[in-house]
Amino acid sequence: MPSAPVNRTTYHHGDLRRALIDAAVALLAEGNADPSLREVAKRARVSVGAPYHHFSSKDALLATVACEGFEALEATLAQTAGGRSPSERLRRRCTTYVEFAAAHPDHYRVMFRSSLMREPTSPLRQVAAAAFGRLEAAIAEVREDLASPVIHQLALMTWSMAHGLVQLWNDGVLAEEPGGLKRLATSYARRALELVEHANSGSPGK
Repeated sequence: MPSAPVNRTTYHHGDLRRALIDAAVALLAEGNADPSLREVAKRARVSVGAPYHHFSSKDALLATVACEGFEALEATLAQTAGGRSPSERLRRRCTTYVEFAAAHPDHYRVMFRSSLMREPTSPLRQVAAAAFGRLEAAIAEVREDLASPVIHQLALMTWSMAHGLVQLWNDGVLAEEPGGLKRLATSYARRALELVEHANSGSPGK
């Protein structure tokens, strides 16, 4: 995931789009949760009109940043496929998700900005669905006996648990928890696995 500030003073035509994305990521990492195209252009050291060559609006640029975040998340989750058992792979994916989101807090917030996901056919929705599919696949490996709708609901529940934990951690609410993020992530992964293992074939939580 790109995170380094952009240092070049000029860009060839083929580099402009990448430079703008990198500039937006750098601003997000500095705590600017909603950088304007003007701010992005200034960071990339290009004219204020340059971003419009590649992005129609600020949201279009941030949606691209969010897409790259989901792609990085999916790639990171894919690396956990080498566990010795389905249960271990699910636990690893759960902890990896939490650790990834905590390592990229500002980027993570953009990934889940509701205003960027309004279009059902948007590339952002598609890449987010692909990352979510990794979790569904891990659950299906653990519980091959469950129907797809039940697996989907279990994935929603385990993801919601992770998302809530990450938001609280990134907002500093859990900063004083004993054991820090590692212990929280491990505990969450264990609870998520228990939820999956004990689910019946009707619906989760019964």
